[in-house]
Amino acid sequence: MTADRYEGALRKQSARTAFTLIELLVVIAIIAILAAILFPVFATAREKARQTACMNNLKQIGIAFTQYEQDYDDTVPCGKSNKAGWIGYIYPYVKSNNVFLCPNDTFVYSTPGYVTESYGMNAWLNWSSATGQPSSVIIAKMTAPAVTVLICETYGGWFPGSAPLTDWSSVECDGATKPNGGDGGSEIDYRTGLMNNTFPSSASSGESGWQFTPGIGYHQQPAHSGGGVFLACDGHVKWLVGTKVSAGYVPGGTSWAQAYANASGATALKDGNGNPVTMTFSYL
Repeated sequence: MTADRYEGALRKQSARTAFTLIELLVVIAIIAILAAILFPVFATAREKARQTACMNNLKQIGIAFTQYEQDYDDTVPCGKSNKAGWIGYIYPYVKSNNVFLCPNDTFVYSTPGYVTESYGMNAWLNWSSATGQPSSVIIAKMTAPAVTVLICETYGGWFPGSAPLTDWSSVECDGATKPNGGDGGSEIDYRTGLMNNTFPSSASSGESGWQFTPGIGYHQQPAHSGGGVFLACDGHVKWLVGTKVSAGYVPGGTSWAQAYANASGATALKDGNGNPVTMTFSYL
């Protein structure tokens, strides 16, 4: 084969294997479409992993509560104290600050050495509305522990991780008003989504991490995919949208209305206004 014929063959082979501009653009377009499809899937998978980690945190907290109750005659720790609080009481059974931190909680307290607290205890389990004094609930005497909230997700709480237990504060929630956290102060809010019969705390539009609901105002964004993770008094953990959780409060009323559940299971759990819910802050 002469040199001219060899070069001609190479040119023909090159012409057959090269991509045209149109073909390259088609390939790029296909890659872009696949990326647009897959990236949301990856983001959903990452969020599901963070939600699972949060549920594992509450599982460990639930086990710690059970261990505490076994040691103290089935009573829940009193979370109303401005000193140890419920975290201080169950911490010997946990021994890890990370258990109290939701992976999606971005709150960081400005003072070094303080630990973010992503969860709040149901205040109605350790506070008597009739007497205004702490009155710890005996779990064994509850009629519906599987549907009664023990712990829910909050935002803005913190405790001094390196201080003695007697100086720790703990976030407490009643479901219908802004959570109180002792040292955490007024920065605390729910991260459950708008709950059933709940008047949410409001914030200015300039604050980060808040969303606007027409007719309601600004409130903290739910922690996980439009909802939050809840720990029930029987120890099981469940993800729920806020509207499926009753605060037990009837707007315009003068008292906290008990949500109720028929002992036989024939009647679904409802809030004080008769709306169906899955869990409640009311003590059952």
